Amino acid sequence: AGSENWGMAAPRRPVPPLPRTYSVRDALDAGASRGSLRRPSLTKPHHGVRTDSPALAANASLQEQMINAAMLFAPRIREGEAVSHTSALLMYGCPIWVGSELHVTAQPHQGQNRTLGVRGHRHLMQTLVTQLQGIPVVFAETALTQSARQLSLRELVVAIDHLVRPRGYAGSQPSIATIEGLVHTAEEFHGHGSKRLRLALGIARLGAESRMESLTRLVLYAYGLESYFELQVDLEDAGGWFGRFDLVDHHRSLIVEFDGDQHRTDKAQYEKDLLRLDRARAEGYTVIRLRSGDVLDRPLETATRVAAALGVGLRPHALKDALLARESLPFVY
Repeated sequence: AGSENWGMAAPRRPVPPLPRTYSVRDALDAGASRGSLRRPSLTKPHHGVRTDSPALAANASLQEQMINAAMLFAPRIREGEAVSHTSALLMYGCPIWVGSELHVTAQPHQGQNRTLGVRGHRHLMQTLVTQLQGIPVVFAETALTQSARQLSLRELVVAIDHLVRPRGYAGSQPSIATIEGLVHTAEEFHGHGSKRLRLALGIARLGAESRMESLTRLVLYAYGLESYFELQVDLEDAGGWFGRFDLVDHHRSLIVEFDGDQHRTDKAQYEKDLLRLDRARAEGYTVIRLRSGDVLDRPLETATRVAAALGVGLRPHALKDALLARESLPFVY
């Protein structure tokens, strides 16, 4: 009676529900066939891993690239391992300028996890781990000390500025880390880069809300001008609050503002900025507006311009060159 079905292909086993990125072993254990793991729609980011996640946009930021790399490698992260070093800092949102290699740290008793595009490490002590987007990541304090050897003084300051910045609207949420906590960790750290890290902690400040705001402040610091300014200052006039400004010297009624691309490309933001700057000028403030070229390409000219508005001379810091040194890696602002 069953002879009618002779020669007919066996029905394909349906593919069980799986996450977008998964290990071949987990898929087989869940009931998937090996044939289903060879579908043209799947890519193989690492040996033993399959994904149907769409390709990352060509203009993706370095942070987006790192999160994507971590997600594609996640099925190969073993118990006790975690994303670490500069990769962890990027996952915490630090707008640092680094390479795109994924760093993964194992516990002392484990072997290092290495493959193409992934650099394995082994921590000397048991490491505390948290979860970011479902991926194990070392604590921010640990990531910073791990990165001290890799990052320049300037990039360490940018990372610290980000970690200690309060989150949420008007700082309604706590920061990722505190200056006190980072200083305590740095005092106990004596590895490569420890001196540079302690220098960076002495330069970092609360208030910078972006990479370029940190770099703007470092230009002023490098030429002995930062002490004249407060960061992220709210101003009011007879009509009430009208804006928050990057750097303000109340005594000399001077404002230094960095204008990012959103101030130019977003019409509503552009008009809002014009209004708040007009109100600041009406209150007697002089406003110096800076673009990326002023900060990155012309730091001396920019510092000279600010010093003239302050009515003071330049006092170059001993660490000026280290604070202004540009990295050679691409970065999406």
